Amino acid sequence: MNVQDAVIAAIEKITEIDKKELLEALDLNLLENGILDSLSIVTLLAELTGSLNKNLLIKDFKASDFKTIISITEAIEKLL
Repeated sequence: MNVQDAVIAAIEKITEIDKKELLEALDLNLLENGILDSLSIVTLLAELTGSLNKNLLIKDFKASDFKTIISITEAIEKLL
């Protein structure tokens, strides 16, 4: 599973938004549109830590890293 697939799967699990909708919204601002908030970001990192077998800590990210699926993917790829 690549990083973007893992991010989409985790967001789908957390938000119950269909994978197809998420694939069509890779550059949608997840924060401004209320899809992610501070609690869901922590949950997202926990999910991704498990699926990617990499300890992802909130301190390793900036708030802007969680803006879109693309930005989340890029931020994680820099840490791998």
